[in-house]
Amino acid sequence: MNNAVKFARYYQISKERSVNVRVFARESACHVSGAISAALTGMSDDHDGYHLPKNEVLRTGRAHYFVDSRSGESEPAFSKRRAGELEVLDEDASADTICAFTSRLLMVSGGVFIPPKGYWAKKQEVLGRHDILLVVDEVTSRFRRCGTWTGCEAFGIEPDMMTLAKKMTGAIFPMSAVAMSDKVHAGIAKQAHALGALDHGVTYEGQPIGGAIAVETLSN
Repeated sequence: MNNAVKFARYYQISKERSVNVRVFARESACHVSGAISAALTGMSDDHDGYHLPKNEVLRTGRAHYFVDSRSGESEPAFSKRRAGELEVLDEDASADTICAFTSRLLMVSGGVFIPPKGYWAKKQEVLGRHDILLVVDEVTSRFRRCGTWTGCEAFGIEPDMMTLAKKMTGAIFPMSAVAMSDKVHAGIAKQAHALGALDHGVTYEGQPIGGAIAVETLSN
């Protein structure tokens, strides 16, 4: 998720929207332990003592209908209210300061529950209107766990980026990836050409053993 947020910011800068650096993340979200991803995590125990960049995160409600819905509130009404949280943008948190909305499709550490009817359709409508990227963490939902190749397919989601890890190699060898849409790729390529290079990399990228294990795992 650290790399995905970095790419989201790079994309927004390519559109001359250099102030778009803040990120929406949900209550109870879990995005593991990097500096940015831990800040996106919505559980305070993961923040204590680390002085994380939490001022860059805007916290929104989780998709837990059975616990967080109001008395008599239907699933579609709940989904509409949760999507409406993204519209409440004051001067300090306007759409011009936000680059992305991050989310796991199915939470685990923050509570196991399935988003209610209409949740993702409403979210995507609001995000698309403000050109805020949708970054989906597929760590708990992809590769046939939801009956489709990815969880996004099962929920009818068209993400701008997906973070992929663990299941690529059956979790027996470290391997991860960030998948992105043609729109995001084009924006990143434009900015990289303007700057002369895409100056990004990680220490163990392009690991041939991880690649071989991933190919074998995903072919079965």
